Amino acid sequence: IFAVLFLVVFSYFSISVNPVFENGLYASMLLAMALDVYFVLFSRKSVRKAPISKSIEIEPSKPFANLLKLRDTVFSGLSDHVMIVDKHVNSASLQNLYRLLSENASVKKIDILTYPEAFDSSFNRNFVDFKKELGNKGVEVNLLIMSDSDAASQHERFVFDSVNAFKIPPLNIINEKSEHVTRIKLSDAKSRFGELSKGAMKYENFLLKKARSNGESESKQSNNARHRYHHFTL
Repeated sequence: IFAVLFLVVFSYFSISVNPVFENGLYASMLLAMALDVYFVLFSRKSVRKAPISKSIEIEPSKPFANLLKLRDTVFSGLSDHVMIVDKHVNSASLQNLYRLLSENASVKKIDILTYPEAFDSSFNRNFVDFKKELGNKGVEVNLLIMSDSDAASQHERFVFDSVNAFKIPPLNIINEKSEHVTRIKLSDAKSRFGELSKGAMKYENFLLKKARSNGESESKQSNNARHRYHHFTL
Protein backbone atom coordinates (compact mmCIF):
# COMPACT_ATOMS: atom_id res chain seq x y z
CA ILE A 1 0.00 0.00 0.00
CA PHE A 2 2.83 2.36 0.87
CA ALA A 3 4.54 1.65 -2.46
CA VAL A 4 1.33 2.28 -4.46
CA LEU A 5 0.65 5.57 -2.64
CA PHE A 6 4.21 6.67 -3.22
CA LEU A 7 3.98 5.98 -6.96
CA VAL A 8 0.63 7.80 -7.18
CA VAL A 9 2.11 10.90 -5.54
CA PHE A 10 5.13 10.86 -7.85
CA SER A 11 2.96 10.40 -10.95
CA TYR A 12 0.54 13.26 -10.17
CA PHE A 13 2.92 15.81 -8.72
CA SER A 14 6.16 17.18 -10.01
CA ILE A 15 8.58 16.62 -7.16
CA SER A 16 12.27 17.30 -7.42
CA VAL A 17 14.24 14.67 -5.53
CA ASN A 18 17.94 13.86 -5.43
CA PRO A 19 18.51 10.83 -7.72
CA VAL A 20 20.46 8.99 -5.03
CA PHE A 21 17.65 9.55 -2.51
CA GLU A 22 15.04 8.53 -5.09
CA ASN A 23 16.86 5.30 -5.88
CA GLY A 24 17.16 4.64 -2.18
CA LEU A 25 13.38 5.00 -1.77
CA TYR A 26 12.71 2.53 -4.57
CA ALA A 27 15.24 0.07 -3.11
CA SER A 28 13.64 0.42 0.33
CA MET A 29 10.17 -0.30 -1.08
CA LEU A 30 11.39 -3.39 -2.92
CA LEU A 31 13.15 -4.64 0.21
CA ALA A 32 10.05 -4.03 2.34
CA MET A 33 7.83 -5.95 -0.10
CA ALA A 34 10.33 -8.82 -0.33
CA LEU A 35 10.49 -9.09 3.46
CA ASP A 36 6.71 -8.97 3.66
CA VAL A 37 6.34 -11.87 1.21
CA TYR A 38 9.02 -13.87 3.03
CA PHE A 39 7.43 -13.44 6.48
CA VAL A 40 3.96 -14.35 5.18
CA LEU A 41 5.23 -17.55 3.55
CA PHE A 42 7.41 -18.41 6.55
CA SER A 43 4.55 -17.95 9.01
CA ARG A 44 2.24 -20.19 6.94
CA LYS A 45 4.88 -22.90 6.72
CA SER A 46 5.50 -22.68 10.46
CA VAL A 47 1.81 -23.14 11.22
CA ARG A 48 1.61 -26.17 8.92
CA LYS A 49 4.64 -27.80 10.44
CA ALA A 50 3.61 -27.48 14.06
CA PRO A 51 0.18 -29.01 14.64
CA ILE A 52 1.51 -30.80 17.73
CA SER A 53 4.60 -30.26 19.84
CA LYS A 54 5.21 -33.69 21.37
CA SER A 55 2.38 -36.21 21.20
CA ILE A 56 -1.37 -36.64 21.42
CA GLU A 57 -2.81 -39.10 23.89
CA ILE A 58 -5.81 -41.12 22.77
CA GLU A 59 -8.31 -41.74 25.58
CA PRO A 60 -10.50 -44.81 24.90
CA SER A 61 -13.37 -43.31 26.90
CA LYS A 62 -13.58 -40.30 24.53
CA PRO A 63 -13.72 -41.67 20.94
CA PHE A 64 -15.62 -38.70 19.51
CA ALA A 65 -13.38 -36.11 21.18
CA ASN A 66 -10.30 -38.08 20.07
CA LEU A 67 -11.41 -37.95 16.44
CA LEU A 68 -11.92 -34.19 16.61
CA LYS A 69 -8.56 -33.73 18.30
CA LEU A 70 -6.77 -35.81 15.66
CA ARG A 71 -8.52 -33.96 12.84
CA ASP A 72 -7.73 -30.51 14.20
CA THR A 73 -4.15 -31.09 15.37
CA VAL A 74 -2.74 -33.69 12.97
CA PHE A 75 -4.74 -34.34 9.80
CA SER A 76 -5.71 -30.71 9.18
CA GLY A 77 -1.99 -29.92 8.87
CA LEU A 78 -1.46 -32.40 6.03
CA SER A 79 -1.60 -31.20 2.42
CA ASP A 80 -1.08 -32.11 -1.24
CA HIS A 81 0.08 -35.76 -1.40
CA VAL A 82 -0.76 -37.75 1.75
CA MET A 83 0.67 -41.26 2.19
CA ILE A 84 -0.52 -43.82 4.73
CA VAL A 85 0.81 -47.21 5.82
CA ASP A 86 -1.61 -49.43 7.75
CA LYS A 87 -1.84 -53.13 6.93
CA HIS A 88 -5.19 -53.61 8.69
CA VAL A 89 -7.40 -51.25 6.69
CA ASN A 90 -11.11 -52.16 6.58
CA SER A 91 -14.45 -50.37 6.17
CA ALA A 92 -14.17 -48.75 9.60
CA SER A 93 -10.75 -47.41 8.59
CA LEU A 94 -12.26 -45.73 5.53
CA GLN A 95 -15.00 -44.16 7.63
CA ASN A 96 -12.51 -42.70 10.11
CA LEU A 97 -10.18 -41.52 7.36
CA TYR A 98 -13.05 -39.76 5.62
CA ARG A 99 -13.93 -37.94 8.83
CA LEU A 100 -10.32 -36.94 9.36
CA LEU A 101 -9.50 -35.73 5.84
CA SER A 102 -12.67 -34.96 3.89
CA GLU A 103 -12.81 -31.33 5.10
CA ASN A 104 -9.15 -30.67 4.35
CA ALA A 105 -9.18 -28.83 1.00
CA SER A 106 -5.37 -28.84 0.86
CA VAL A 107 -5.19 -32.60 0.23
CA LYS A 108 -5.06 -33.52 -3.48
CA LYS A 109 -3.93 -37.15 -3.40
CA ILE A 110 -4.05 -40.04 -0.93
CA ASP A 111 -2.00 -43.23 -1.26
CA ILE A 112 -2.82 -46.03 1.20
CA LEU A 113 -0.53 -49.05 1.62
CA THR A 114 -2.31 -51.98 3.25
CA TYR A 115 -2.84 -55.75 3.21
CA PRO A 116 -6.09 -57.64 2.44
CA GLU A 117 -6.26 -59.79 5.60
CA ALA A 118 -8.53 -57.24 7.33
CA PHE A 119 -10.90 -56.63 4.38
CA ASP A 120 -14.52 -57.22 5.37
CA SER A 121 -17.36 -58.37 3.10
CA SER A 122 -18.47 -54.81 2.29
CA PHE A 123 -14.98 -53.35 1.91
CA ASN A 124 -14.92 -53.22 -1.89
CA ARG A 125 -18.26 -51.41 -2.11
CA ASN A 126 -17.24 -48.96 0.63
CA PHE A 127 -13.87 -48.28 -0.99
CA VAL A 128 -15.48 -47.60 -4.37
CA ASP A 129 -17.84 -45.09 -2.71
CA PHE A 130 -14.98 -43.59 -0.69
CA LYS A 131 -12.81 -43.13 -3.77
CA LYS A 132 -15.67 -41.74 -5.86
CA GLU A 133 -16.80 -39.22 -3.25
CA LEU A 134 -13.30 -37.89 -2.61
CA GLY A 135 -12.71 -37.89 -6.36
CA ASN A 136 -15.70 -35.56 -6.74
CA LYS A 137 -13.85 -33.19 -4.40
CA GLY A 138 -10.71 -33.32 -6.54
CA VAL A 139 -8.83 -35.84 -4.38
CA GLU A 140 -7.18 -38.81 -6.09
CA VAL A 141 -7.24 -42.00 -3.99
CA ASN A 142 -5.00 -45.01 -4.58
CA LEU A 143 -5.06 -48.23 -2.57
CA LEU A 144 -1.91 -50.35 -2.76
CA ILE A 145 -1.58 -53.94 -1.55
CA MET A 146 1.80 -54.73 -0.03
CA SER A 147 3.45 -58.10 -0.63
CA ASP A 148 3.15 -61.02 1.83
CA SER A 149 6.75 -60.66 2.99
CA ASP A 150 6.48 -56.91 3.49
CA ALA A 151 3.21 -57.30 5.38
CA ALA A 152 4.80 -59.84 7.71
CA SER A 153 7.55 -57.39 8.66
CA GLN A 154 5.47 -54.20 8.83
CA HIS A 155 3.83 -53.56 12.19
CA GLU A 156 3.84 -49.79 12.66
CA ARG A 157 1.32 -47.46 11.08
CA PHE A 158 2.17 -43.96 9.95
CA VAL A 159 0.95 -41.03 7.85
CA PHE A 160 2.97 -38.30 6.18
CA ASP A 161 3.07 -35.61 3.48
CA SER A 162 5.94 -33.47 2.19
CA VAL A 163 6.43 -31.75 5.57
CA ASN A 164 4.91 -33.79 8.43
CA ALA A 165 5.15 -37.43 9.48
CA PHE A 166 3.29 -39.11 12.36
CA LYS A 167 3.12 -42.56 13.92
CA ILE A 168 -0.58 -43.40 14.40
CA PRO A 169 -2.77 -46.18 15.89
CA PRO A 170 -4.65 -48.48 13.46
CA LEU A 171 -7.07 -46.40 11.39
CA ASN A 172 -10.03 -48.65 12.20
CA ILE A 173 -9.63 -47.83 15.93
CA ILE A 174 -7.53 -44.66 15.70
CA ASN A 175 -9.87 -42.83 18.07
CA GLU A 176 -10.41 -45.72 20.49
CA LYS A 177 -7.06 -47.36 21.21
CA SER A 178 -5.07 -46.15 24.21
CA GLU A 179 -1.98 -44.94 22.41
CA HIS A 180 0.01 -41.81 21.57
CA VAL A 181 0.24 -40.09 18.19
CA THR A 182 3.81 -38.88 17.84
CA ARG A 183 6.00 -37.21 15.26
CA ILE A 184 8.54 -39.35 13.40
CA LYS A 185 11.33 -38.47 11.01
CA LEU A 186 9.96 -37.55 7.60
CA SER A 187 12.96 -39.13 5.87
CA ASP A 188 12.32 -42.46 7.65
CA ALA A 189 8.64 -42.43 6.64
CA LYS A 190 9.47 -41.68 3.00
CA SER A 191 12.15 -44.36 2.90
CA ARG A 192 9.93 -47.06 4.40
CA PHE A 193 6.99 -46.18 2.16
CA GLY A 194 9.28 -46.38 -0.86
CA GLU A 195 10.51 -49.83 0.16
CA LEU A 196 7.00 -51.17 0.72
CA SER A 197 5.57 -49.70 -2.48
CA LYS A 198 8.22 -51.41 -4.65
CA GLY A 199 6.65 -54.82 -4.10
CA ALA A 200 3.05 -53.59 -3.88
CA MET A 201 0.29 -53.79 -6.47
CA LYS A 202 -2.71 -51.58 -7.11
CA TYR A 203 -5.97 -52.68 -5.53
CA GLU A 204 -7.61 -52.97 -8.95
CA ASN A 205 -4.86 -55.38 -10.10
CA PHE A 206 -5.23 -57.32 -6.87
CA LEU A 207 -8.94 -57.81 -7.60
CA LEU A 208 -8.19 -59.01 -11.13
CA LYS A 209 -5.58 -61.44 -9.84
CA LYS A 210 -7.99 -62.71 -7.19
CA ALA A 211 -10.78 -63.17 -9.76
CA ARG A 212 -8.45 -65.00 -12.11
CA SER A 213 -7.25 -67.25 -9.29
CA ASN A 214 -10.83 -68.02 -8.24
CA GLY A 215 -11.74 -68.78 -11.86
CA GLU A 216 -8.83 -71.20 -12.22
CA SER A 217 -9.76 -72.85 -8.92
CA GLU A 218 -13.39 -73.29 -9.99
CA SER A 219 -12.27 -74.67 -13.34
CA LYS A 220 -10.00 -77.17 -11.62
CA GLN A 221 -12.79 -78.24 -9.28
CA SER A 222 -15.15 -78.66 -12.24
CA ASN A 223 -12.58 -80.79 -14.11
CA ASN A 224 -12.05 -82.94 -11.00
CA ALA A 225 -15.81 -83.39 -10.65
CA ARG A 226 -16.14 -84.45 -14.29
CA HIS A 227 -13.23 -86.86 -13.85
CA ARG A 228 -14.83 -88.46 -10.78
CA TYR A 229 -18.17 -88.76 -12.59
CA HIS A 230 -16.51 -90.35 -15.62
CA HIS A 231 -14.63 -92.77 -13.38
CA PHE A 232 -17.84 -93.66 -11.52
CA THR A 233 -19.80 -94.36 -14.73
CA LEU A 234 -17.04 -96.59 -16.01
